[in-house]
Amino acid sequence: MHNILIFLVTIGFSSVIVAEDCECNKETILSNSAAVAYEKVPKYKHGEPYYFQEHRLFRSYLDDSGEQLEDFFHAWKDSSVGISKRELKSAPPVISSAYKIFEDFYQPKNLSRIGKPEWGTDQFKSVKYFIVQKDLNVVIAKKLKENISLSDSPPILDITINNFRPNLKGDTPALFLTDTYQRVLESFLGSEELPVGHGGLMNPSVAKGESEKRQKYLNSQLKIYHGHWGGWRYVTDPTVTSIVFNKSLNKAIVRFSLVYEGGHAIYRFKKGKWILQESRLTWIS
Repeated sequence: MHNILIFLVTIGFSSVIVAEDCECNKETILSNSAAVAYEKVPKYKHGEPYYFQEHRLFRSYLDDSGEQLEDFFHAWKDSSVGISKRELKSAPPVISSAYKIFEDFYQPKNLSRIGKPEWGTDQFKSVKYFIVQKDLNVVIAKKLKENISLSDSPPILDITINNFRPNLKGDTPALFLTDTYQRVLESFLGSEELPVGHGGLMNPSVAKGESEKRQKYLNSQLKIYHGHWGGWRYVTDPTVTSIVFNKSLNKAIVRFSLVYEGGHAIYRFKKGKWILQESRLTWIS
């Protein structure tokens, strides 16, 4: 297993903050501790500097500019290029199999095939973009059991595919959640929230104030949830937490989460294809 291919990417980033006391029609951006004043973010052009994107998102919100918001998503989509056939062909079988299973399993607009979610099967029906997880855990177990537990520890293989770039089916564009874009979203959304149990013991944490307004603004195109215990859930679910294979690489268990719940799905390799056998939602937080 020494030839397992792990995809890694390192992307630089400089944080950018919008000043609160800016002049009318002019915002002050702090980048690398230096103030940079500008009137408008340039219209998106392929190959532009990545740091325009955070400026563009803030500017679109301040101006309530649908055109600039669309430019933000257009630029993000252009940078979200799926893995090539050549890369996939040269990858070890466990990696290529993990990609194929994920690409079949991940259908946010068809949740009924994986269970009956607490919040219904239409949670992501109207979104214009999917935000896709940035890594994927892949395991080969010594013995794969039907009850989803691994009978032996440690497993034969346990790795993480970084810079995960699946090629998805359907017409909804995929946006890959790189470290850079996660920081952009964190900076934009902020961290104003009400804690778990506010107004009632069973109530989850929710965004408040400016964070709530910005969440609603982004959710005109996406579906970003606030975390049950706080923080943000950026990925458009279902999120695959791991894919566990047997030694023969002809059976796999997909462990996944879906907002505040989750479960597992079983895949088998038959006639050259990975086929979904069953899927269940088995836990809720």
